[in-house]
Amino acid sequence: MAANAIRSDGIPFIYQRTAPPETRPVDIEEAKELFDLGETLFIDSRSRGEYEEGYIEGSINIDSPTPMLIKSALQDIGFDHSLITYCSGIDCHSSDILAEKLIEMGYTDVGVFFGGWPEWQASGYPTGNESGPAPANDIYSSEPVEQDGSTSDPWGSQ
Repeated sequence: MAANAIRSDGIPFIYQRTAPPETRPVDIEEAKELFDLGETLFIDSRSRGEYEEGYIEGSINIDSPTPMLIKSALQDIGFDHSLITYCSGIDCHSSDILAEKLIEMGYTDVGVFFGGWPEWQASGYPTGNESGPAPANDIYSSEPVEQDGSTSDPWGSQ
């Protein structure tokens, strides 16, 4: 505190998280608006186990931001598509790391939803979990998943 009396710019007492360069911070209101428009892909950067317990409806999981995994997950997504990363809230930084990696790979419309899963869930907004059908572009699924959530059997077996 003595430093704040001496320094003209002071030292912040509370850590304030900021979005990585070239990304934008997204609050709960904007996240819900983007979700309702249906033109933004939400990407959960938490562990696969956390994702399976619950996620923002329609989101995909990229828990390890390697270029190979990102390319696989986003193979049908254009570099200018709106993407929002999220994780376990304000103290979690995996969404920042993923957002930075997306920018490095050439994606141009990337936001970070700081409130993440806890704030989304607490707001009562639409969620999903692995007890229902997997999202249409679930990169971890061993079966092809159709847009309606059903699986198809390419071999025609019964």
